[in-house]
Amino acid sequence: LGDRVQAHFKTGGGEKSTDTDLATVLSVSVHEVELYFDDGIQQCVSKAWVTERVRSWSEEVSEIAVGDVVIAHFKRPGNHCRSVQTDRGIILSMLPKGQVSIMFQDDVTQVIPKGWIEAVATRWSGQREQLAQDEDAAGGAGII
Repeated sequence: LGDRVQAHFKTGGGEKSTDTDLATVLSVSVHEVELYFDDGIQQCVSKAWVTERVRSWSEEVSEIAVGDVVIAHFKRPGNHCRSVQTDRGIILSMLPKGQVSIMFQDDVTQVIPKGWIEAVATRWSGQREQLAQDEDAAGGAGII
């Protein structure tokens, strides 16, 4: 999940397209793959329609967690196309089908495919627990 792929898509009549387009993998079943194409269209297509894996997301981005600050693409207003540029945001929640809820630094919250995350900027997950442990070790005198 999260991989970037080149794949055929369903045309208006439900037929296999002649061309391929870039998409992000949301989920995989035995026969089909659910894709979020960069133009904002979401489709389930045959696995055989995927022609190339452009980016292996799990190999390039280490595991992410709620609270982490990430650098990610966002949905452009109106058509929900994948942005060319990236922005910093905080992961608010992990969602089904390879998606995350993220609040960007301009306070806009969006649900995006996790494959749109380019990198983890700051790993915050687990720090609250560490702060609590440090406070306990210091005899509870710590100020947070």
